[in-house]
Amino acid sequence: MFGYLIYNNKEITEEDRKNYQDCYCGLCNRLYFHYDNIGRNTLSYDLTFVNLLLTSIYQPAVTAGSEKCLIHPLKMHDYCYSKVTDYCADMNVLLSYYKFLDDYHDDHSRKACKLAEKLLPYYYSIKSDYPEKTARIDQSLAIISDMEKHNVLNPDLPANQFGNIMAEVLVYREDEHAETLRKMGYHLGRFIYLLDAYLDFKEDIKKERYNPLLQTDMEQMPDILENVISQCCIYYEELPIKQFKSILDNVLYSGLWTAYNAERKKR
Repeated sequence: MFGYLIYNNKEITEEDRKNYQDCYCGLCNRLYFHYDNIGRNTLSYDLTFVNLLLTSIYQPAVTAGSEKCLIHPLKMHDYCYSKVTDYCADMNVLLSYYKFLDDYHDDHSRKACKLAEKLLPYYYSIKSDYPEKTARIDQSLAIISDMEKHNVLNPDLPANQFGNIMAEVLVYREDEHAETLRKMGYHLGRFIYLLDAYLDFKEDIKKERYNPLLQTDMEQMPDILENVISQCCIYYEELPIKQFKSILDNVLYSGLWTAYNAERKKR
C-alpha cells in the first residue's frame, strides 16, 4: 500500500490518537482473523482512513476488546472493529495483492512475487465476494499497465484510472452516499497516484522505469496536487460525518502532505 493517508502527528489530540490506534488495531485484528499472518502484514494507514471514514458515515455496531498480539506481545492493547472493518480488510488485501504484482513487474522482486502468490487464493475469494467491484478495478489496472507499456506521458490519464480504483474502494454499498463517496474517492485516488509519481520521480529516472511526470514542469506540482485534493475535500465535506471528524480532517487537510513536504525539503 502507499501509506500516504496518515495523520499529522503534531496536530492530533491524545483522544484522537487513541481512537485512531483502536481502529488501526481493529483492522489488524480482522486481517489476521480472515487472512492469517500474511493478511496482517499488509496492514495499512490507507485502509485505516477508509475504515474511519465509512464507520463515521454508516455507524455500524462495533465490537471492542483488548488483546496481546505478535506486534504487542508484552501488554494488552485496545481494538475495535465492525462489518465496515471486515470490508476494509478485504480491500486492504486486494490492493496489497495488486501492489505486490506491480512491484514484481517494476523491479522483478522475488519477495514481491512470493507475497503476491501467497495472496492469490485470497484474491480469488475477494473477487468472488465483490465480482463487479474487482472487475472494474482489474479493468482500470489493465489500462494503467497498457499506458505504462506505451509510455503515456499525460499524467492525467493514468491518474484518472487510479481515481476510478479508489472510487470503487470508498463505495461500501450502493445507497444515497455512494455517488459522493465515489467522487471523493476518484479525486483522492488521483492525488495518491500523482503524489506517488512525484515522490518516485528520481528513482524511476535512475532505474529507467515508467513515470508519467517525465514531461511535467515539477514547479507546477504543488498547484496540481492542491487542486486535485481540494476537489476531493469538496465531496468529503458533503458527507454526513458523525464521528472521527477531527481525525479525518487531520489526514485530509494536513497528514497526507507529510511525504510531499519531506520530499520538498530534501530537494
